[in-house]
Amino acid sequence: MNENAMSNTSKTDWARVDAMTDEDIDTSDIAPLSEEFFAKAKWRIPEPNELASNVLNLQHRFFLVDERPLCIWDKDIRQKTLKFLENIDSGYFDYIVNVHLQTLNQGDKSTDKESQYAALALRTAYSQALETLFALICAAIQAPWCVPAWINAYKNDELRQLVEKIHTKKPIRSLLGGESPSWSSICAFIFQQCPFENEAQKSSVEAGFAQLWSNFAQDFLDKEHSQEYNSIKHGLRVRSGGFKFSVGLLDKPDVPPPADKMEVVSDSQFGSSFLVNEKIGSEKHHIYFKEHCRNWNPKDIALRLMLASISISNIQSTLKLMHGVSEVQLQYPEDFTYVNHWNDFAAVTTPKIQIISEFIIPFTKEEISSGYKTIKGFGVRKIIFTNKEEVANND
Repeated sequence: MNENAMSNTSKTDWARVDAMTDEDIDTSDIAPLSEEFFAKAKWRIPEPNELASNVLNLQHRFFLVDERPLCIWDKDIRQKTLKFLENIDSGYFDYIVNVHLQTLNQGDKSTDKESQYAALALRTAYSQALETLFALICAAIQAPWCVPAWINAYKNDELRQLVEKIHTKKPIRSLLGGESPSWSSICAFIFQQCPFENEAQKSSVEAGFAQLWSNFAQDFLDKEHSQEYNSIKHGLRVRSGGFKFSVGLLDKPDVPPPADKMEVVSDSQFGSSFLVNEKIGSEKHHIYFKEHCRNWNPKDIALRLMLASISISNIQSTLKLMHGVSEVQLQYPEDFTYVNHWNDFAAVTTPKIQIISEFIIPFTKEEISSGYKTIKGFGVRKIIFTNKEEVANND
């Protein structure tokens, strides 16, 4: 892993876009106004060219979260942004990797609870890191002058929509040159102030991170990946452990083929299984359970988590360069080939019965609300299935 000190040596397009700098706004006359002062004092807008003490210069900046317009007000937006950037510590994710890899590396303990807990902790941290990474990326391209305002304002669905637009190269409103973004154009924008040793190194690093972030986006946008994470973080609604999944051709109807004729598709000691509510037909208030099972390798996840941590640190560094910090650290793998060799998660959904709208009694919301404490709130509906051959013979 390379760690290079990067100096802010040149002006950039971003600096020209961000016309509001410390030179433009003089904050030296801002008195240390206390809460007590604000509570008691009267205020007014000064007349043109009026000289006065106890002046509060409120800065404002427009920005967008996806398509939603917002305006941040503060007496020193740049200072708050720099402080926010300084406080980001991607080392937390490195710590998670180091602690839980030690547990996983203590011999063959794939069935021990400690190993399953370690695997689950890595899986949870990976989703946390992806959200952190993409929030910083989107803040960098939409509001680099007020990153904490963007981070505090975004909603989960807005972040997913932005990442999906980037991943599918759909138009977004941002500081990028073109309307349709790509991970390559985002890397070029983010790393534009970093003085690489030569153009070949610059191209290699940008291309490597573009592919890496594209792989991350694929995980982040995967619906089952998100459902699994939600099941873990909201009350640990998962069973730890993987599964073995094999397929084979039937020699006789309804008779499973022998084991030696089955081909293993996925087999892991690590993963999770969890229940997801699926709606029945078009009515959202009628649902049934569907079980989801996912296999993954915790050591693969540990590698992804370390790479996400590096990416977070690099975006943090380049944003600090944009705000005038003279020197930062940039990290990148010497060879991106192995890190972009992506082993996908294996997933299987196992609905015991596919419940369709014709099977159920279509209770209204009002009926459910008024009857959920009464005997009407419980019942059984019997469904009789007939073999198609029997139906044909009867006809």
